[in-house]
Amino acid sequence: MGMDITMNEPPTPAEVRQAKLDADNPDYFRFNWSGMHVMVLAMVAAGVLVESDPQPKLPTWPPENTPADRKDLVQEALGEPTLEVKLTPAEQIRVRETRATWKKLLAKRSAKRGKVPAYKFTSNEGWIVGGDECTVIAKQLRAYAMRVTQADLDQLDREYTAMQKRLAAATLKPGEIDVLGNHGLGTTLVEYRAWILEWATFNAVAAKHKGYRVE
Repeated sequence: MGMDITMNEPPTPAEVRQAKLDADNPDYFRFNWSGMHVMVLAMVAAGVLVESDPQPKLPTWPPENTPADRKDLVQEALGEPTLEVKLTPAEQIRVRETRATWKKLLAKRSAKRGKVPAYKFTSNEGWIVGGDECTVIAKQLRAYAMRVTQADLDQLDREYTAMQKRLAAATLKPGEIDVLGNHGLGTTLVEYRAWILEWATFNAVAAKHKGYRVE
């Protein structure tokens, strides 16, 4: 399990070559759950994410009063507009209104200027990170990669290990062994910087293509 990051528009061949993106999937970046946890910690350390922005509550869908035999179609139509022709006029109106509200909430910006809401990287609801937000992420992460030290990485390792232990404690059943909380980052400073810069580069390209979705 993890998070799939997909640009809202594909990059150009020239951008792919210049940024050295994956030639087969240049508009795509993937994190496993542990990797995303580490990157969130890194982006917080870089000063780009703000954790105080409350995650917006997305509308319940499909509506609770939707007939059982219509639920699947109405559910799918929210993400696939071509299915609207199979809906009743009332259902079409409700789907379009909800889709607009949903998109607005998924793309909501931080209350703090020059920051990005941390919740956009803590669940895979399809959060939309806009081009302007990608620019902020790329700039701040590149600066962070240049200044991060071994002491900083050691601190991040402690924070990551503590986070994993908390997650394990919240999900372990009686008698189960905490495996996640018993290992650290397992990376060198050089490898860490390279990984941060790789993500920064992806964001720099995505900034020119209306950002990306986190799913």
